Amino acid sequence: MANEQKKFLVLFLIPVAVMDGWAKTDPTEKKAAEDKLKGEWDAWMKERAAMILSTEAAGKTKRVTAAGVADLVAAGADIVKVGVGPGAMCTTRMMTGVGRPQFSAVLECAAAASGLGAHVWADGGVRHPRDVALALAAGASSVMVGSWFAGTYESPGDAFRDPSGRLYKESYGMASARAVRLRSAADSAYERARKELFEEGISSARMYLDPVRPGVEDLIDMIVAGLRSSCTYAGARDLAEFADRAVVGVQSASGYSEGMPVPTSW
Repeated sequence: MANEQKKFLVLFLIPVAVMDGWAKTDPTEKKAAEDKLKGEWDAWMKERAAMILSTEAAGKTKRVTAAGVADLVAAGADIVKVGVGPGAMCTTRMMTGVGRPQFSAVLECAAAASGLGAHVWADGGVRHPRDVALALAAGASSVMVGSWFAGTYESPGDAFRDPSGRLYKESYGMASARAVRLRSAADSAYERARKELFEEGISSARMYLDPVRPGVEDLIDMIVAGLRSSCTYAGARDLAEFADRAVVGVQSASGYSEGMPVPTSW
């Protein structure tokens, strides 16, 4: 990646150097310089486009094992998205039985990526600030949030009210029948029918807006507050130290329930 970055910097600095004395340059030399710069620019854009596409391919092909990460990194990926089935709109695990608990997947994949000089993004399963903290503690470089942010003023789509007056927005999975229909609208009737057979997502779900935190900024503030407190508990000064100092253990369902707040007396 370092070589590509150097080329990027060099190719963007060359025009600056040329322009410095451009007014004094002979017209013939100008044309030669322009042709040279255009050739270098076109070559770089092709190389850069190939580099971007390889990263996108890694993003679209998500992994949950160390071996899967190694395959994508060997193919040239710098970042691998981790997560099969944890998303709120996803039905992959119920449809196929394929997937893995998100924290276990991120923990294993992040360790594998780190050893290969790559990174992972934790994609899916974020419902509380704790889920962001856990993903970063497991070694993820970034955490992707989808459905949680769908229930905000800023998300696309119209806002509706249910019979009780609560405000919500509609959301659907990108592998749902609804999404497939939208993507395949220009295909033939046969192709549309064939693609709609492969449905692994919810086509319509209500994501309610929290009356206390109805905006993206509100949710981000809450997430950051939780993460900062997590780092304090771990005695970590930054996210790298947070992942290094995290102690991983097994928690039962009853242990998880114990940590939930009790809004009414027992």
